[in-house]
Amino acid sequence: MMVVSGTGRAGNSTIELAWEMEAETYADSHVEEFSASRSRGSKRGSILALATIILLMLLASSAGLSTAHPAHAQAQQDLGITYITGYVNITQPGYYELATNLSDTQSGGYCIGIFASNVTLNGDGHMLNGSYSGIGVFAASNVSNIIIENITIENYHYGIYDNSSNSAIKGALVSDSSVGIVVRADGDIVSNNTVTFTATVIYNNNNADIFYHNGTGIEIYGDNNSILYNDIQSVVPSIHVELASYHGQSRGILVNGDNNTILGNTLNESWVVSGFALDLGVEGNDNVIARNIIGGGNDYDVYVSGSGNSLIGNVVSGSVENVYVSGSGNIIDKNNVYGFIIGLYLNGSDSEIFDDYFGGSIGTNNTAIKLSGSNITIYNITVTGPPPYGAALNDIYIIQGKNIIIEDSNFSYGGDWGIYSYQLWKNTNITIRDNYFSHIGDSAIEVAGNNYTIADNIICSSYEGIYVEGSDNEVINNILSYNNKGVYFIGAYNNTLARNSVTANNVGLEIDASYGNEIFSNIILGNGLGMRLFYSSRNLIYNNLFDNEINTNVSNGFNYWNTTLQNGENIVGGGVIGGNAWFDPQGNGFSQTAPPSSNNHYLCNEPFVINQNNTDYLPLRGSAYKVVFIESGLPAGTIWSVTLEGITNSSRSDILTFMVPAGNYSYKVNTISGYSVSPSGGHITVNSNVTQYMTFTATTTITATSMSLGEILSYSNLLIIAVVMVIIIAVSVIILTLSKRNK
Repeated sequence: MMVVSGTGRAGNSTIELAWEMEAETYADSHVEEFSASRSRGSKRGSILALATIILLMLLASSAGLSTAHPAHAQAQQDLGITYITGYVNITQPGYYELATNLSDTQSGGYCIGIFASNVTLNGDGHMLNGSYSGIGVFAASNVSNIIIENITIENYHYGIYDNSSNSAIKGALVSDSSVGIVVRADGDIVSNNTVTFTATVIYNNNNADIFYHNGTGIEIYGDNNSILYNDIQSVVPSIHVELASYHGQSRGILVNGDNNTILGNTLNESWVVSGFALDLGVEGNDNVIARNIIGGGNDYDVYVSGSGNSLIGNVVSGSVENVYVSGSGNIIDKNNVYGFIIGLYLNGSDSEIFDDYFGGSIGTNNTAIKLSGSNITIYNITVTGPPPYGAALNDIYIIQGKNIIIEDSNFSYGGDWGIYSYQLWKNTNITIRDNYFSHIGDSAIEVAGNNYTIADNIICSSYEGIYVEGSDNEVINNILSYNNKGVYFIGAYNNTLARNSVTANNVGLEIDASYGNEIFSNIILGNGLGMRLFYSSRNLIYNNLFDNEINTNVSNGFNYWNTTLQNGENIVGGGVIGGNAWFDPQGNGFSQTAPPSSNNHYLCNEPFVINQNNTDYLPLRGSAYKVVFIESGLPAGTIWSVTLEGITNSSRSDILTFMVPAGNYSYKVNTISGYSVSPSGGHITVNSNVTQYMTFTATTTITATSMSLGEILSYSNLLIIAVVMVIIIAVSVIILTLSKRNK
């Protein structure tokens, strides 16, 4: 072992510290000057000395805004450095710098060992080069406040093995070691390191076998650690072969513990191997995983197990399962997931998924979000499938769920299903509300089970809007337009289908092999076929408005087409509720042409017969008219809405339609952030079909520029210094003027 002591440079922070010490020393010397001047009664010397002291103290304070690590600061106070030129065991506090490259290990199985607290080891860009065994730098478990920085390490089993607490590893370059960096301690910071694995290529004619080192970039075992802005890379040499086979079991970052922060790390997207591969694995509770860029793991990009963990703002791509999360109380927020086979698999309870983006799958038979658990809330997510990635088979797939809410989300250009929950006896108490679906290949919402609530969704341009199988479900207040089928019930019984707007579909409602459902207060308008019933009986169908080319097609079943007559406003504004309103687009519907009943002028004078087993005995009489709002100025696909006499309809196209009886109505165009609209509201009189045009105009907004705390402090310091300088100059001028007068 050869250790040489000496003094020399000690890094950028030393310059700041030296300036601070010099400024304070200079200030101290001027205290004496100030005292002496005061005793002589010199006003000029007193004021100038005082102003100089203030200025120097401000400069010293400014220089000290960036505080060094305690061990680093202590080592630098006397600017002392101990240079390392061979194997060493560090047993005293201090600042140590590697002065040359070293190879292999000493007898303890490591090249450099740290056995004292308050030590800084600066590699100064030099290298430790092993022979695929042992440890490059080892820190013992009974020490603390260690800094290991700016060191290059190659070809060890462990590049850095740190057992010390409240320590830091930063700026290290570790390559081709089985494990780049290991921390078995609490309160450590691992930041701005690069860990690289280089694959070995063995050529076999036109084929190539590519072998990775089986290992891990960074492993953390402990609590309250921070893993910040590290770069984990896998490097594949350029190959020119027809076929390549990948071998190895590689992992990027593994964390086992509680209250750790994993922030801003990059795990290279070329990390593609056969066998088990994982980019980021976290086991424990209350960890924060934020703003990492992760891609390419063959099995998992991110694997998280535990409770109370938060995944926030990560970018994840290209894996079998991009993100897997199990446990309870987890939060998944503002992540960008794309290029997936399974984007996110949440297996747990009491968790939230919100503000996330899922940008498309790889191939077919894939799922953006897979759920298994209870008490899960999903809101404000986006799932879409534009190029370069295709559409997922399922946007959300509920394997087994209870007490799940999916709301305020956007599903567009999906594969076969938007939300797919097809476990008849396993899924219950699921709410799907206030979502937007468009261009879904099969069903926008397909559910099987009981106690679902499907409400206030907008579904357009899909094959089927809502598919329901099971019992005791509610489908209410949805807008379904331009689909092949609006709503499809099959094997459904004792469900409620109410207050939906079903317009411009090939088939509005289809009820197949279903019994005992209650279907009321729906507007079924402008469809090719309003309602088809096939092998379905004992359904109660009343107070609906039918206005389609063909209103019904009923076969092999008998149903009830009116309820008991009762007072109340009906679907076309009349004073009683009984049967349905039967209109047609030409104005020749039964309810439009039949004479009024002698007993009640809100009803037709005779029943409306659909077929021998299906009759509406209390058909409503009256007229209803279309009120059409047409907008211009909004980007395509923007949701906008109008409230007409307390009833709100929404649209993503440029047309929005109400169906109302004759009368006077007030309307309001609901605001959209970033746009003004004209007219924004008003009154219309309806005694025929009415069209109202409106124009949205983008507004210009001025946003304040935000500054970080450091920037604010920097500007504040400069301002203070400038003010002090002005004061010094002004006081100096006054003193000089007074001195001349005294002379």
